[in-house]
Amino acid sequence: MLRFLIGLITFSIIQSTSAQCEMLVELTKDLANPKTKQAFKNYIKGNDDGMYSYLQLAKAGRTELRTSVEALQAFTKLQKNEKLIKLGVSKGDLAGMLKKLEASPNTTFTDFDKVLNKLNKSYNDPLKGGNSKGAHGVLKTLDDEFDNLLKGNSIKFEKRVENARDINSMSAEDLTVELLIDGQIIKRIEVKYCTNCVDEKTIIKQFIERDLYNATNINQIKWKVYGQDFTKSDLQTILSSADGKKALEGLGVDKVKQLLPKDEFLTNQNFVQRILENLERKEVFNLIFK
Repeated sequence: MLRFLIGLITFSIIQSTSAQCEMLVELTKDLANPKTKQAFKNYIKGNDDGMYSYLQLAKAGRTELRTSVEALQAFTKLQKNEKLIKLGVSKGDLAGMLKKLEASPNTTFTDFDKVLNKLNKSYNDPLKGGNSKGAHGVLKTLDDEFDNLLKGNSIKFEKRVENARDINSMSAEDLTVELLIDGQIIKRIEVKYCTNCVDEKTIIKQFIERDLYNATNINQIKWKVYGQDFTKSDLQTILSSADGKKALEGLGVDKVKQLLPKDEFLTNQNFVQRILENLERKEVFNLIFK
């Protein structure tokens, strides 16, 4: 242990800032904490890359991640990931995101390691995207929308929710933004990073049967689409299709009334047409997809 502490001190001197010295104190506390897993203690010893990642997560106030071996490994690979650079997410961008988190200690992350782990997986399909590319999109969304939607709130990643398709199955929301005070959901954010993945199947399963089904207000729903020019006309075509109308009908009149509380003309007979027309309005499309 003495040799290890000497190594830590040397590492801190090399980094040479008071902030990193403070992090050394925090690391010492983590190592002495009986609740800290032995796997972390074994991993961090003599591991400069692991230490650097620990320091970045600790400076950002990510207590829930800094002693997670999986999160540290993923973050280390993330900084060396050439795909990030190609997709416009640089090491400086990552540092910028961490600085935003550091400046907003009230912003909390839950299950962010799920996103980090996906960054090391393959793209799968160049058109449809995949685990890794989708995770890159989540990082980009965090950076793009932090001040606008996320700051000061509780951010949950891949939260499991029910869907209208099958009450025995669950779906995942990429980012669920909740008020810290009472857990009220502000936004349900879906992220797509692809050239052709927002199609009829995706809109029906994820937008209608998951997002509209779980939302209590249309304003809660936000889609961030990178790499594909998804237009209002595309949405109209999908919603107006036989399968699109069938999925909207599956929501039921009570759910549609909840989503459109101010629609005085909505009835049991026309609720599908009323929500279809509402979603096709330019201002509603822009609110969700722009």
